[in-house]
Amino acid sequence: GFKPVAAGEHPRLLFRKDDLPAIRERARTPQGQAIVKRLRATLGNDGEAVPTRFNPTPPHNHNKSPELPMGTFTTWHAAGFGMLYQLTGEKKYADLSRQCVELMLEGKMDIDNRYAWWKPGTDLRCGSVLAAMAYAYDLCYEAWQEDFRTKIALEMQNFDKVTASAEESAAAKQQPPKRTDIKALAGRTGYPPGSNHYGSLIGGTGVAMLAIRG
Repeated sequence: GFKPVAAGEHPRLLFRKDDLPAIRERARTPQGQAIVKRLRATLGNDGEAVPTRFNPTPPHNHNKSPELPMGTFTTWHAAGFGMLYQLTGEKKYADLSRQCVELMLEGKMDIDNRYAWWKPGTDLRCGSVLAAMAYAYDLCYEAWQEDFRTKIALEMQNFDKVTASAEESAAAKQQPPKRTDIKALAGRTGYPPGSNHYGSLIGGTGVAMLAIRG
């Protein structure tokens, strides 16, 4: 009974709309309730408000962040609020997700300073931030305004960054930094499949491309 994903059909990455009733039912079991409770705890404010605590550490490819409490802003907050939107059907969670996406675009750092949409630590980190954005987009697609959806789809399609490690390397060599774009991330990485770099580069980028395909 499989049907190919149609253009504009969302969610599509973790599950499809037909799967949602069963997922909501599972969320009401004791185990499901525990998972949702943990999700709300990691989002902070019981999942009812955008984080107000941010990592002040500059981007780097080695985690130099101070110890920060749970609920500090991450690049995955938007996806977490998106999941609450799917589980509850309440648009307020999609709105919170959008606010977190906007914070990513504005340059807010993850709790781990290797991860930020505007300047990931190195190519390896790009896949993770792309996947985080893709899941938020996929989960909140129907609740976001079309112009905002288009903006985020283009952000993923046209991903082109100077990473923190490229910037550091270029400064040492006194030359312009190498840029990392979506085509490089989706193509031959130079790493074997057994490398942790390979999975992030190909996997995370692939998730983003699947999110906006069609």
